[in-house]
Amino acid sequence: MLTRWVKAAALMVGPVLWLALPWVLTACQASPAPAVVTATPSRPDAQIAVTQTPTQTVLEVVSQGGIGEADVEMGPGARPPRLVIRLHLAGLEQFRLTYGDTIITAAVASVGQPIVRQQRSLLSAPATEETLTDASRFWLPLRLVTDTATAAQIPLENGAFELELSPDFWARDYRSFHFEWIDFYRG
Repeated sequence: MLTRWVKAAALMVGPVLWLALPWVLTACQASPAPAVVTATPSRPDAQIAVTQTPTQTVLEVVSQGGIGEADVEMGPGARPPRLVIRLHLAGLEQFRLTYGDTIITAAVASVGQPIVRQQRSLLSAPATEETLTDASRFWLPLRLVTDTATAAQIPLENGAFELELSPDFWARDYRSFHFEWIDFYRG
């Protein structure tokens, strides 16, 4: 009697176990190691510290001259789920991000309210510019953060401009990008 019960149970549970087996095997596989992110500034007066955690990578940029550029590379492995570029500058009259054929330019007004403007163009067709809104997949989330409780004003003191890479960047498997910054245009 017990043998029949065991056989019947095996016949009923067996297919369920076979259906669950791929999920169990997938869950047991190790996830790929995170990609090592490196950032290389082109000017000696700029320093970039890279901080990687399981939830994000932060590029902390300090630029004494206020003008610079950098190349960023992501090695093999899982790309970070979020990448933040934190620019410690008094202003941000131009930020330019290049990846693949895409160029995204952002600017924060240095007079009056710190209004953010962004445009997209292509390396292959630089004369074609598209004004972006925050609903665009190319939009770079940008905010002004301060170390104090006061509202952010330009010139920014004790704070930074934080930008995140666009959803368009993450939609493809880009492993490198280039960015440039200018705090204030010099006359």
